[in-house]
Amino acid sequence: MPRKKIRGLLDHQNTYGLSMPITRNDIRNYYDENTRLFLAFNNSKQAQNIHRSLWTDDAQTLEEALNVTNERIRAEIESVAPTGARIADLGCGVGAGLFYIVPRLKEPASALGMTLSPVQVHLANQFAKLNELGNQILFAEGDFTHVPLKSEALDAIYSVEAVVHAQEPERYFKKRVVYCGVVEN
Repeated sequence: MPRKKIRGLLDHQNTYGLSMPITRNDIRNYYDENTRLFLAFNNSKQAQNIHRSLWTDDAQTLEEALNVTNERIRAEIESVAPTGARIADLGCGVGAGLFYIVPRLKEPASALGMTLSPVQVHLANQFAKLNELGNQILFAEGDFTHVPLKSEALDAIYSVEAVVHAQEPERYFKKRVVYCGVVEN
């Protein structure tokens, strides 16, 4: 039975029989074509997380569930750099994670958000202006496996779910010290 292509997805099948993008251009096109659709589910003019929600015991609303991950990342950043943290979100989407984390850090330095999608960069910059964070967070189009910064230039580098799109995940992890931990409830 032939499968109908869904807005930018290819016929490449994964284990679950779903079509998924397989090249950087496919991923870029997928997010360029679908980001506004993802955001349409949000009735707010604020940036919304595109990642999955985590319904922990403390999360009572969708907004709280979407920010469980962001809060855990913020806590880890502060454990490494209690003040003046220089951070990057690689695979930042429309910047919602940074919009949550940066204002909650103690004396944060500037932050970087990187995504393959020029549509997401454009939207992230619009949301940054709305959140009055345009001078504090830089959004750039780029491939997070080829970040033009030395790891030492940043105190914390993180990604939420974006690593699944890396064609060369070893390039992402190779030049970085990555903290992998489990936060228990």
